[in-house]
Amino acid sequence: MAMGSCSLARKCNNPAMLDPLADVRGVLAELADDELEALFAISWLRPAPSIALLGWIEHAADWEENRRKGFDFHLTPPDEAIDPSEDIVAISAAIALHDEYAGDSAIARFFAAAVDILIERGQWQ
Repeated sequence: MAMGSCSLARKCNNPAMLDPLADVRGVLAELADDELEALFAISWLRPAPSIALLGWIEHAADWEENRRKGFDFHLTPPDEAIDPSEDIVAISAAIALHDEYAGDSAIARFFAAAVDILIERGQWQ
């Protein structure tokens, strides 16, 4: 397959799929300050359902907090921060967190976007 070509029609027809972090960035930008603080609090959960997932959540919340202050640095996608061997645990934990925060649509969408990225990676292995 040529570099830059799409192997799945849904990826080619969905600009967000070309940049899997587009949904994550969009949801982070929509979060109210208290929702962003909730993400930080989630990242400190112990015992951790998935240390790697919680580390990525903290990174994403920190990225958004700094973006709001005018600082720009790389937002690492969850599939780069979480080892593939931890996918099942991380996806399960993200789904549980999604369900727990279903009443807060922005936080729930954040976890849904993370799950989508991790599941997409699993389809390519």
